[in-house]
Amino acid sequence: MRNRTRNRLGTDLERGNTNKNVLKNVNNEKKEKKGKKISFNFKTGLFNNLTIEQMEEYEKKYPDIDVYEEEKKMTDWLIGEKVKKDNGQSNKIPKNFSRFINNWLRRSK
Repeated sequence: MRNRTRNRLGTDLERGNTNKNVLKNVNNEKKEKKGKKISFNFKTGLFNNLTIEQMEEYEKKYPDIDVYEEEKKMTDWLIGEKVKKDNGQSNKIPKNFSRFINNWLRRSK
């Protein structure tokens, strides 16, 4: 990926475009490809940026599991872990929620 970024920047610089927005555009293209990062809002008890399309993909990937029921279980578990963390007992709150969801569903089989 670095070479692609360098090549694109080099081409733009050769054209005389020294605008800082060139680098921003390259970074924005990378972010668009990845999509938005899934997170969890502990105040509302909901996942942020978890789309219906992603839930449908999980249903296809794990056909024997009720994905929406498992989402409720994940939410309850996360809230419970937050309470434990606030009391100084545990720190099992994940940083990568996409990975957390995949692992949870894989283990629920």
